[in-house]
Amino acid sequence: MKRVCYLFAVILSAGLLIAGCGSSPVTSSGDTAAGGAAISIPAEIEENPFITIVNDTGYEVWYLYISSSDQDTWGEDWLDSDQVLSDGQSITIQMLYPLSVCNSYDIMLVDLDGDAYTKYSVTISANGRIVFIFDDFDWDDYH
Repeated sequence: MKRVCYLFAVILSAGLLIAGCGSSPVTSSGDTAAGGAAISIPAEIEENPFITIVNDTGYEVWYLYISSSDQDTWGEDWLDSDQVLSDGQSITIQMLYPLSVCNSYDIMLVDLDGDAYTKYSVTISANGRIVFIFDDFDWDDYH
């Protein structure tokens, strides 16, 4: 019981602090305090979801780019400099933002030749699985 009261106090304090800064809290269904009352969880402490990206393109992927769908640039490569995603392999990553902030992303895989496999406006869900196949080849970006 002490743990529930402590957790409630921490969340309530965080919510009040954030409300004072102009942010509005997000209600997460399924989180309840003792007695069944809903707890309001600020977006800043809501966990960013994990997703799995599967490379079924038939080629090794050397670069992985992800950006929210409303951005004009790709940003940095999500793979380590010595990391290659072979055909049939997958990688699980944590997204940039909680789902309440952003759930639509553009995702691009690039092979060694610079060929891109792109999915636009992908709706992300927690523990989602996104499979790239050869049909995702970006003919508009073909060189």
